[in-house]
Amino acid sequence: MIRRRIHLINRVWKRRTSSFLAQVMGLSLVLNVFSVPVAGAAEQGSGSAPAKATVTPSATTTATPPAGSLAWPTGLDPAHTRHFEPGDQFVTTQNPPDFGWPYIKNADKYELQVANDSAFNDVVYQKNDITMNLYNFPHTFAAGQSYFWRVRFHKAEGWSNWSDVRKFRIDADAVPFPVPPISELIVKVPTSHPRILTNAQNLDEFRARKDGEGKPTYDYIFGRVDLSDTKMATEPTGGTADQILNATVTETRKMINAAFVYLITGEEIYGNYAKRRLMNLATWKTRTGQTTYTSNDQVHRDIARKSAMTYDWIYPILSEEEKRKAVTMIYDRTRIIADHVLTNESAIPKDPLNSHGWTNFAYLAILSTVLLHDDIEINGKLVSADAQEWFRQVVPAYINIMPAWGGEDGGWGNGIGYWQWSAVDAKWFADIIYTATGFNVYQKAFLRKESWFPLYVYPVGQISGVFGDDINNMSRGTINTSILRNAQMFQNPVMQWYGRTGPYAVEDVHSYLYVDNSLPVRPPVEMPTAKYFDYIGLVAMHSSLYDPKRISAYFRSSPFGSWSHSMADQNSLIINAFGEELTVDGGFYDGYGTKYFQDFTRQTFAHNAIAYDGKKGQKNFDMKASGKITGFATTKDFDATVGDATQAYNTDPNNIGLDLAQRSVIYVKPGAFVVVDNVDAREPGGSKFEYWLHADKSLKLDADHSGATIEKNKAALKVRLYYPGLTASVTDKAIDINGIERAPGTEGDVTRYRGLIRQHAMFETPKTEYATIVSTYVPYEVGTTPEHIVSEDNGTYQKLQFTDGTAVYVRKGKSGVVQADGIQFEGIAAVVKGDSILLVGGTQLIKDGVTLIDSSQTATVALSGDELSITGTQDLQVQLRKSGVTTVMDEQYRSIPQGGNVTEAVYARGVHWTASGDALTVNVESGQHHLRLSSIPAPAPMADVSLPVVIDGTPSTVTLSAYGNGDGGVAAWGTLPNAAGLYDVLEAPPGMIVEGMGGMKPEMFLGANSKVILPNPTGTLKLRGKGNGSVIPVDYKTDYEAVKAGLDVFAEAESFLIADSGVVPYSSRSFLSGGLGVYGWFNSGQSITWQLNVPEAGFYDVAIKYVGGWELTDANVKRLIRLGSEFFTAEAPRTPTWGINPEEWRAVTFRTATYLPAGPVQLKMWNVIGSSNLDWVGLVKSVDTTAPTIAVTGLTDGSTLGNSEVLSVQVALSDNMSGVDDSKTTVTLDGAAYVPGTPVPLYTLAPGAHTFNVSAADKAGNTAAATWTFTTYADMETLKELVSAFTADGSINNHGISNSLMKKLEHGQIQAFIQQVKAQRGKHISAAAADYLLRDARLVEEDE
Repeated sequence: MIRRRIHLINRVWKRRTSSFLAQVMGLSLVLNVFSVPVAGAAEQGSGSAPAKATVTPSATTTATPPAGSLAWPTGLDPAHTRHFEPGDQFVTTQNPPDFGWPYIKNADKYELQVANDSAFNDVVYQKNDITMNLYNFPHTFAAGQSYFWRVRFHKAEGWSNWSDVRKFRIDADAVPFPVPPISELIVKVPTSHPRILTNAQNLDEFRARKDGEGKPTYDYIFGRVDLSDTKMATEPTGGTADQILNATVTETRKMINAAFVYLITGEEIYGNYAKRRLMNLATWKTRTGQTTYTSNDQVHRDIARKSAMTYDWIYPILSEEEKRKAVTMIYDRTRIIADHVLTNESAIPKDPLNSHGWTNFAYLAILSTVLLHDDIEINGKLVSADAQEWFRQVVPAYINIMPAWGGEDGGWGNGIGYWQWSAVDAKWFADIIYTATGFNVYQKAFLRKESWFPLYVYPVGQISGVFGDDINNMSRGTINTSILRNAQMFQNPVMQWYGRTGPYAVEDVHSYLYVDNSLPVRPPVEMPTAKYFDYIGLVAMHSSLYDPKRISAYFRSSPFGSWSHSMADQNSLIINAFGEELTVDGGFYDGYGTKYFQDFTRQTFAHNAIAYDGKKGQKNFDMKASGKITGFATTKDFDATVGDATQAYNTDPNNIGLDLAQRSVIYVKPGAFVVVDNVDAREPGGSKFEYWLHADKSLKLDADHSGATIEKNKAALKVRLYYPGLTASVTDKAIDINGIERAPGTEGDVTRYRGLIRQHAMFETPKTEYATIVSTYVPYEVGTTPEHIVSEDNGTYQKLQFTDGTAVYVRKGKSGVVQADGIQFEGIAAVVKGDSILLVGGTQLIKDGVTLIDSSQTATVALSGDELSITGTQDLQVQLRKSGVTTVMDEQYRSIPQGGNVTEAVYARGVHWTASGDALTVNVESGQHHLRLSSIPAPAPMADVSLPVVIDGTPSTVTLSAYGNGDGGVAAWGTLPNAAGLYDVLEAPPGMIVEGMGGMKPEMFLGANSKVILPNPTGTLKLRGKGNGSVIPVDYKTDYEAVKAGLDVFAEAESFLIADSGVVPYSSRSFLSGGLGVYGWFNSGQSITWQLNVPEAGFYDVAIKYVGGWELTDANVKRLIRLGSEFFTAEAPRTPTWGINPEEWRAVTFRTATYLPAGPVQLKMWNVIGSSNLDWVGLVKSVDTTAPTIAVTGLTDGSTLGNSEVLSVQVALSDNMSGVDDSKTTVTLDGAAYVPGTPVPLYTLAPGAHTFNVSAADKAGNTAAATWTFTTYADMETLKELVSAFTADGSINNHGISNSLMKKLEHGQIQAFIQQVKAQRGKHISAAAADYLLRDARLVEEDE
């Protein structure tokens, strides 16, 4: 119906008057303006003037201007040009897409046409008074169909010819994104303050978040406002750029934090604190000095943005003079930014790939919003008038151009390292436009899919980024903050899962709005494990998206070339496995202008790529030195990609270049890669091709110079090259393009990455005109054996045979058909695994005489079961051998109708298919397609599942959330009921993953209530705790240098033997010992192990220099420590920050008092709770402040003993540190010296109370004493026992007398007993025995 209306309007348009036009223009379905522009009245939804183009009601409709003769410029530098968007063959999920084209100097307007046909006989949208080189449509197109568009420009001398015609398709389910005219947006901005992040109408709701989801941010910022800090910072006048930036940010943060607290609480004490700092910043010079735009635009814009936000938030307490003073500074800094990004040759609409300029463009939108309605006149200029003009230009342009470095797939062509910062700026822009106008920029396709870029390119658990600058300076907290905002805006549980896997940046005031605790999490159990970001030319392949110990490969062949923060790394490959970086970039981004960075790090040979003839490679800082992905496929059995970097080698006039530089990467799942390099020399007589390979710590060449082994902690990589006559070398020296040795962090005042080295291997071919270099990469865990791949060189092809039966066939020639083992194929390579097949960069695959794949154009095609993956650079038809196909579904699990007109189907859906018998014919538009050939249910929530869990013998059941995995199965996730600690894993479900830790191991540290993911929820989990050791005291010191000076064993924290994923060295704190430290010890369960050398046997404590727990509010940093074989648990006080400045660091000594023999010992520490960064670790001999322990056997304190018993007391003294000083040990019984173990007949002691005393001392002088008391008694029974004892030892030497005495006692005749003893004393009873018997008998007589 919509399309019919458009056609009707077009037909009527041509014959009706402008009065009817006015009625038609009221329809929201179309925009179709064919009018002559009225000066000063053009509005595009993206221009600078306030009103729509109009027509004179009485005039006839102006016809389309005649075709012009001016030509579009050719040879434009792509790095400084707005590209035509949407590009040809583009498929958009945003309705309408963004329209943009190159800026034409001196053009006064542009005309844009959109049609249903390439001949433009059926024009459906047209506008001919556009004043900028971009256009935002204010309403949607009809979705589910293709369009054609073109544009031309107008100058004083007339119109140009039309641009090339470009086709685009709007997906049937494209999300509406009409952009309102700027005049509608600008009037929605509140005229009162505040208007940044909140306004007068929703201020109460905004404030209420401080006790809810905004509490972590509020508490953090509130805790950083020190009202006693009254010292105002002076304007920086010297120091390095980083020092000036840090000093400025420290000051502006104090200001904006206080303003934020005032905004929320209304307490003027905080507002006045912020005001004093704002007034101070207003005195800093804006056009001269160290904080100006030309000196350091990052400093300049930071002052401007934070000052503007502070001004907005504390507006009610500013006097008129204070407002003028603040606005004068803010306005001038804003005008300087506007002059750069809006009017000069680097204006963003002309030059959108200006990295800093693009960031400043977002700042300008924020600044103009603050100043939009402030009618203050400064130097004859009305601030509000300029602010409105800036707003009219920058806001529509930013909406349109975003992302300057990417496309709708969410990728960022300037690298993940710089995306992390650019994403923050984009959020700030989107937040402020949303809260100020209500327009939701987040619905733009790029932002809707942006989260998938880090999910695939910086997945959870990965240490560094890949490709580009700053990849070794990743901020997980910053990224999590961006993704949490996306999760909230799109209510997406997978984004929520990613953002919740670590801390977020609570120091950013915007994060106050980002948390949504009601949104559940879901790990990406249903998402494909491989991703091709087609707009930026990057492919990521993974064994898992949620296992931090995954196997990953990253490949880049990008249209952005080596421009800006990208490098000359087309067709380079990065491989990570088991939580470690195995192949890495050879250099570091120590500073943009250093020789090390320019002449080594950025060069092709410093990447895992191909160079030739003495390190010749791709040109640097050249967007034309680009690559392109020409093939991609992904199924359950294989992933594959093809990159063509030929152009990248041929833009440098100093090098002859190459006729072909093509690399293909095949991921043979689950754990091996095949790489095929096809290189063709341009040099007459050929070239020597150099195959470069880089590793972080250990790279050892094979003896035959045809391979290498890379090791990093517990992970390893076996690399083999299959090419004759290779020579190889390896070095840890960074030798630059000029043969000069360089090192990071050693030039001028640059210190980043100082001391870090990497391993660089080069494999060189003999001189040849053409080479096909086949190589394999097999990751494995240290201590295991890598998979053995059997290689056969068959002349025209190389065969690689895997242990699971997979066979990879690689063509060795430039072209032609390969025949091998019943396989015939035309292409780069073919892979067969049972019924699963893959054709890489080819047209045909035949097996046993049966054609399995036949493509009309070169393509990469994979078929595994019911998965079909096709990618080509042109529209193509693929015929496959596949029987029983009755259903075909696209990537979104939408069913595609069979048959019909091919062109109409492809124009509407991108795919047309028919099936007959065992023949399947598929027609697809260019690009990537992942199709399902059966009715597999779309991923959706499933019923909860139960997991049996047994911990220390106690059974329980855990309820897990479940979700369809997209392949017909179910995956589940949930939380265990465990306490934090070290466990033996006795039994585990297959494939179980502990978040942040990886797959189950025989011994694992599990954080409290560990989160688990089960790809197949079956089986039982059984755990047995190993204990956490005793809780030990700690000593906490601010004078960490004094603690360090007292260490007996010292180690830099970054010298660790093994560290879990995410824990990495960092060099952004030059004041750290050795210039380096350890960063990323953030997650519960992460461990670090150091190998230390004990100089002499003794007792030792553990000491560390650290910052930690800054994100905690009610707990301290807690660590489990294993020193040697002993376990301990200890807490360290949290610190307020993550250690930007030296004074924020602390030292803590854990009183382990562990005896260690001389020699090597391992110190292992697990994160129980709390983030932490480290500078150093060490051991210090324990100070013995503990007295010896005293224990006795043979006597119980307070006991009552009969006089007939014998007392023998053993004394045990122990001292675990300095040892017992035996010379100071005393033992007494009733004050008399006693030798431990001596038997004492108790009848020799007077009946009654007695004391046993022991005193001891250790060699450190610590003393201890202990007393035991006991009581002795006599009764008839003890007398009988004494008579028996005295008879036995001969003290009574007459048995008749003995028997007589016993009878008297048995009959209770105590007086007769006494008389007989007296009579026999000295005769048959010894005097001593008689005296003891008489004493006890009289006591018994008295008791009676």
